[in-house]
Amino acid sequence: MITPQAIQALIKKFSGFPGVGPKQAARFVFYLLNLPQKDKVDLAGLITNLSTIKLCPLCNFPTDNTLCAICKNEARDKRLICIVERSTDLLSIEKSGYYKGMYYVVGGNLFDNKKINLSLLKKRILELLKNNSEPIELILALNPTTEGEATTLYIEKELGGLNIKITKLAQGLPTGAELEYTDSTTLQSAIQNRKQIKK
Repeated sequence: MITPQAIQALIKKFSGFPGVGPKQAARFVFYLLNLPQKDKVDLAGLITNLSTIKLCPLCNFPTDNTLCAICKNEARDKRLICIVERSTDLLSIEKSGYYKGMYYVVGGNLFDNKKINLSLLKKRILELLKNNSEPIELILALNPTTEGEATTLYIEKELGGLNIKITKLAQGLPTGAELEYTDSTTLQSAIQNRKQIKK
C-alpha cells in the first residue's frame, strides 16, 4: 500500500461512520491533511471534548449537565413521552416546533445487534403514574422501516401491561424513510394524526 499507515487507519475509522464508504472517507482524510496545523489541533480538541458528554439519565439524549435541556424544562408536558431510535430523530422532531412533550432515545432498533433496554423507561413511567393522576401517552416514533416496525411491536409488547396509552406516528411518512431526513411539516402532521394502538 502506498499510503502511510496513519492515513489508512483514519480512512478505516471514517469508513465506519453511517453512510460513509471508503472513497468518501479517503476524501475526508486528504481534506484534513491539507488543513492548517491550527485547524487540525482545534478539530482534535473538539473530538476530545466529546468525552465530557454523557447521556441524560431520563431520556438518553447527550448532555453536558446532569439532565438535558429538554428534561430540565418545566414547561414540557411530562405526560407525553415520544420514543425515538436515535438522537438525530429527536432533533428532527424538535425542529418541527410542534411537539412539546418529553422523549426517550432507545439507541437503535432490534436489528442493530443490541438488545433494547427499556428498564429505565419502565421505571420512569411507573414514577409518573405514581405521581400523576392524568393519563400518560407513549408516542412510538420509530422509523417506518421493517426494522422500525418490528421494534415498535417489541416496545408495545414490553410496555403494553402498563396503564398507559400507546400511539404511533400516522402514515404520512414514506415506508423505508428515516425520521432524521423527514421535513418538519410531514413530521408535524404525523404527530398530530398519530394513531392509538393501545388504550
